[in-house]
Amino acid sequence: MLLWSIWHNRNDEVWNDNVQMPNQIGRHVFDAWNMIGTQFINYIVTTRVGLQNQVYYGGKNQIQTG
Repeated sequence: MLLWSIWHNRNDEVWNDNVQMPNQIGRHVFDAWNMIGTQFINYIVTTRVGLQNQVYYGGKNQIQTG
């Protein structure tokens, strides 16, 4: 991700004359990485809860009444 951001910034500077400081690029990468990590953790937790519910309810998505 860092290498892509550096390459993207280089192209932005060459083609659009838009220059960013290295710390701005680093901060952008850091924020993006944290956002991706948070989304991944939320996905894992949601998937785990969904699988636990399927096992608990016998593979069905609703509560069985007896």
